[in-house]
Amino acid sequence: MNEKKIGPGVHIYTLSRLVHASASSWERKIQQIEQGRDKAYLYYQPMREAAVAYCATEGEDRDGIVSRMIAQASRQPHGRGQDPESDNLRAFEIFESSCYPKIGAFVGSLLRKPQAPGVPFEGVMLLGAPHFQALDENGETRFVFLQASRWLDTELNAYLELLAVIVDKAYGEPPSSIWHMDLRAGSVSRHRPSIRVAKSCAAAAHHYARMVPRRVLSLAVGA
Repeated sequence: MNEKKIGPGVHIYTLSRLVHASASSWERKIQQIEQGRDKAYLYYQPMREAAVAYCATEGEDRDGIVSRMIAQASRQPHGRGQDPESDNLRAFEIFESSCYPKIGAFVGSLLRKPQAPGVPFEGVMLLGAPHFQALDENGETRFVFLQASRWLDTELNAYLELLAVIVDKAYGEPPSSIWHMDLRAGSVSRHRPSIRVAKSCAAAAHHYARMVPRRVLSLAVGA
């Protein structure tokens, strides 16, 4: 057996929120960010699954999809002042009215896909994926990211830049294939890479790789 060291795994959500944070505060922030990621993922999970189901059925059984979404949302943990049923419904309705019409054809869901071991990037293994794959009205491939909650612009830009790395290395498609669907504004935009943001993301990945121990995998000879 051969042993091979690979970089520590980090989700693009976590790394995107460290890109512009002071390096001295990382140890404190990493756990806080990870906990926030879990909560944020669960909160709008019903909407994401409903949007994918809506695309897959071309809008058939819309009432059933919405009913299941609201039932699932009602079981999600939420804090004071939050209304997951209403928030998920509002985001879904914006997707339905403003974003779905731009889709030429649905290709497949990328929700719940295995993340390990991720894709290599500057000493770490990036984890994460778009929410689904589609074709636009011209038949070009689009990888969709559904944004339902409020994000800082700096964090959103870093997230999309890191998502572009995954789309390039895992799917062999350029950054412009990413569709950012903002379910607060009802807008659909193609990702435009930034050299400045890319350099900041690379620097953050380097620092994360130094902080977190690498994993050791045992690999069969010739595998």
